[in-house]
Amino acid sequence: MIKDNRGDASFVIVVIVILVLGGAAIAFKNIPKDVLNEDPGWEKVNNVFSEYDNIEYDESGEPIGIDVAFALDSIDGGSGGSEGGGGGGTEEENCFFRPAMYSLYTVSKNESCLAYDGEICISKYVSCLSRLDNEGGSFSEFNTEFVIVPDGMNKSLYAGVAGDYLLAAGERYEVEESVQFDSVGEDGDANREASCFLNVLNIPQERVCF
Repeated sequence: MIKDNRGDASFVIVVIVILVLGGAAIAFKNIPKDVLNEDPGWEKVNNVFSEYDNIEYDESGEPIGIDVAFALDSIDGGSGGSEGGGGGGTEEENCFFRPAMYSLYTVSKNESCLAYDGEICISKYVSCLSRLDNEGGSFSEFNTEFVIVPDGMNKSLYAGVAGDYLLAAGERYEVEESVQFDSVGEDGDANREASCFLNVLNIPQERVCF
């Protein structure tokens, strides 16, 4: 006589289904409510538990060896890192560089004629104070050149003074330079007004993270 085992098989299937549903319910219970309320919540849940195989739970229903909140925080990009040091090294993945904003100003200029030929100045001392403002949101490096040029003359004909400055966000730096012009005649350099130029030669970069 053939024994009908369908009843036993059905019983086994029911038991398996109950165990699976029970495990899923326990896992669901341990997901923070604020995560489940976000959109899409289930995507974050799946991201957490896809990292682990054969999850086991203790008698209270807590996952053994898994910090769910920390795992979610890490996958979300370390949003809780500022409070508890979490987030690992994910900050680097959300940073980039862009050109930094800055401003240049001539603060003061002083000209003094040291020698005359009649009414013509043949020797002049010029000093300039200029300022560089880093208006970006992080440290930036500025490669500069400071040049003082008699008005109406080609700036490229006059030697400048180079400088390299690393400025923090919002930091200001003042640069002072001086030069003496010696010439003859009414159109000479010493007999002209002078202008001061602080030029940034590179494209400063600022680091932006989000």
